[in-house]
Amino acid sequence: MSDVVDGDPSSMFAYSQQLKAPPIPASVTAGLATPANLSGMVESALLSVLDMAVTAEINAYLGVITADMVTYGAKVKQAAATYSLADITSALDLATSGVKLGQKVVGVAKQVSGAAGSQSGTTDPTQTAAGDGSPQTT
Repeated sequence: MSDVVDGDPSSMFAYSQQLKAPPIPASVTAGLATPANLSGMVESALLSVLDMAVTAEINAYLGVITADMVTYGAKVKQAAATYSLADITSALDLATSGVKLGQKVVGVAKQVSGAAGSQSGTTDPTQTAAGDGSPQTT
């Protein structure tokens, strides 16, 4: 007989006839005839009280940890904002310094180009300066 019985009613019926519940173990049925153990009941009650106390302690501890995490989170956000403000200030200082440097470079470039423009000219091979024989620019 096959283990697959889906969709075949006769196979399903034959398979169900083979199914049997296992017998109940003696350890389960033996407990029904004996009276309740008083020391076990006391132990159970004490463990229940201990469980409640431990649960309360754990909840208190988790409350403290959660409060600390919230406090640390606020401190981190404040530090991040402070660092962000410092970064913005530094960036503005850097930009300002860059603009000043750019202005100086432009000023120097104008001076150089002005000096070069005043000295630039064509070389006249017929004119010499103070008789030294070198060509003079005008």
